Amino acid sequence: LRPALRPPLRAPRRGPNAPREGVGVYTSGLKVFGDSTAKEDGREFVAGGWSTIVSGDVSATLSNSGSSGQSIADCLAGVEADTTHRNWVTILMDHANTGETAAGWLSTVAGIVELQPNILIWPQCGVTDGSMSAGDLTRAVDINAGIIANWPNNTFDADEQAALIAALSNANTRADGLHRNDTG
Repeated sequence: LRPALRPPLRAPRRGPNAPREGVGVYTSGLKVFGDSTAKEDGREFVAGGWSTIVSGDVSATLSNSGSSGQSIADCLAGVEADTTHRNWVTILMDHANTGETAAGWLSTVAGIVELQPNILIWPQCGVTDGSMSAGDLTRAVDINAGIIANWPNNTFDADEQAALIAALSNANTRADGLHRNDTG
């Protein structure tokens, strides 16, 4: 399953969440912030991994700042520090796994979107085989609903999100039991 990256990601926005003048122009790259999944930990069977697939699909340079154990606050700090890639499409691929609440995670993402409005916010993809707690699954659902409610132009629409989650919710997509990198 490969979401279609469309520069700009959606039609130009109007209103309080619209990008600043001059922002939203796709240049030659993709910038990634996130945790160990963004970093491609756990990849065993996909040659090149998701980043190679995506950057090849859009013929773009990729700069990946994914880091194991990174929190959403770490992602915000990374976006604040990285002024070089402001006009690149940015992918935020962070799973709320460091104790963040749904409300706290979404609040921090609001700061990231303010700095980098040309962003694709990757949905939370829980594992539905019972290996993930009910609380963690509920948090993922709450975060996904908040992403669509607050930044509908910066994420997958509801049908795309449902298809992605369905494709990645099976534990068989994760060779190490955690990272969803074997599906691509």
